Amino acid sequence: MGNKGGHACVAGSGEFDSITDALGHQERRRLLVELYDNDPLDYREFVGDMGERRTDTELQLVHMHLPKLDDMGYIAWNRD
Repeated sequence: MGNKGGHACVAGSGEFDSITDALGHQERRRLLVELYDNDPLDYREFVGDMGERRTDTELQLVHMHLPKLDDMGYIAWNRD
């Protein structure tokens, strides 16, 4: 099959792995969608309506999800 002028590009393996890692957890996906709709966002607003799950979710956001997304360059997170 010849290329008839159309071009396709596949992200490099490392870039693809980074994207799938960033989107690999439901809370990170929810957070990215929420940020897309309401940028900037205080993470405490994000967890505000979670009831009993709030404490666990807030700990995971602060210690795992927010740092990971920030380190990967998908968000800018002010840790203060």
